[in-house]
Amino acid sequence: MDSADRPPGSVLAQRLCGLPMPLIQCDDCTRTVLRLTSGMPKHPGWVFFKCENDRADGCSFWFWEGEYIDLLIERNLIDVRALLSRIEGNDAAACTTRGEATSTSFEPKMKKEECKIKNPQINNECMEKILVQLVGAVMEVGNLLKCILVVLVFFGLAILAKIW
Repeated sequence: MDSADRPPGSVLAQRLCGLPMPLIQCDDCTRTVLRLTSGMPKHPGWVFFKCENDRADGCSFWFWEGEYIDLLIERNLIDVRALLSRIEGNDAAACTTRGEATSTSFEPKMKKEECKIKNPQINNECMEKILVQLVGAVMEVGNLLKCILVVLVFFGLAILAKIW
């Protein structure tokens, strides 16, 4: 997928997209920002946040969802670890609240059927085996490098002995 086909934002922000986010006050005025969904053909269904005072002489606060999440992370306004554990845990409580945004959204709430999709779980035993194999391979490479160093030193000393 081309980066133009998805909203901007960090990889972390992309993982957090779709979760309820707090609505902050506009940087230019004291109004609370709005959470809206794009209906434009170029960006269908993309979520964005803007100040309601966005007229020509109004505020410039306007971010795609990923950018807004990055802004919240930068300002320490959300608990990233809690949100990530909520995504990875994929428990029933997170599933039922996922569609209940803390914002004034015009998009419909998620249906329970949509929440039944589970993230792939990583098997810790398999990961441990892979890590043990990786450590073994790295140690073998280290031993090979030591052998090469010994051979180079040996040949270097032999060449020096011939010269003198």
